[in-house]
Amino acid sequence: MELLQTDKYYIFNRGQDSLWCNRKTGQFQAKTCWDLAAAENPTCLGIIHLLLGKLQIHPDLSPRLVLVSGVRKVGMLGEGQFVYCITRVIFLPLSAPPDTELNLQPCRKHVNHPAGGAGERKLGLPFGDLQQKVALSKTFGTIRSVTSTIKTATVNAAVTATGQGNRARRDGRDKERYERRVLDELMKMFNDSDSFYYSCEADLTSSLQRQSESSYDASQPLWHRANDYFFWNKHMLMDLINQKSSNFDAWIVPVIQGFVQTEAVP
Repeated sequence: MELLQTDKYYIFNRGQDSLWCNRKTGQFQAKTCWDLAAAENPTCLGIIHLLLGKLQIHPDLSPRLVLVSGVRKVGMLGEGQFVYCITRVIFLPLSAPPDTELNLQPCRKHVNHPAGGAGERKLGLPFGDLQQKVALSKTFGTIRSVTSTIKTATVNAAVTATGQGNRARRDGRDKERYERRVLDELMKMFNDSDSFYYSCEADLTSSLQRQSESSYDASQPLWHRANDYFFWNKHMLMDLINQKSSNFDAWIVPVIQGFVQTEAVP
């Protein structure tokens, strides 16, 4: 699926469906691909395979979307039921710009054409009239005089504020360092372990015995019949699950932690 970005949304586009995540509120909306026409200046960031969920490590920091950007096909369980191993994930902050290179597979469908020169700088309004220049010069002189008068009071206030500001900055840096450590560990867990698997068609959370029970309804959406004991990313998808709408069913894909191997039966 394609991952698109606007100033207000991250948009996931797959076939006829699209999922919009508000970058300010973190709320999701299920729409169609035709709604992309209403998006303001969308930019395609590349291809992803799965929305693993949403994660917020600290309440004072921006939530992040956990996206699967690399997979390895393991095999098939039945006709057309492909199983994939997750080999790479990225953590995309909602309100802040990405803090690392995403390195996503380029999308062939969307070609971005940057508009305008990125290095252009807006200049102030010109003062062509001589009287305006003189008035501006007098204004600057007045500002310098007032600045000199209040300098002592400002310095005294700054001494107190600096201590508080330094403490706030230290707290902010500590939170960011803590988040970075957690993200690094999660990155290693997903990218180096080869122990997370998913299928968009097969229920990997349920044994054949459970699937053969009369209470198991195979006509239900995949996540509805998943076994919560093995639905690893359910908590990360609660924003979608709590919508209680069938429009979100296709975007809720259970991931398991373990090992999957398939062999052809002669």
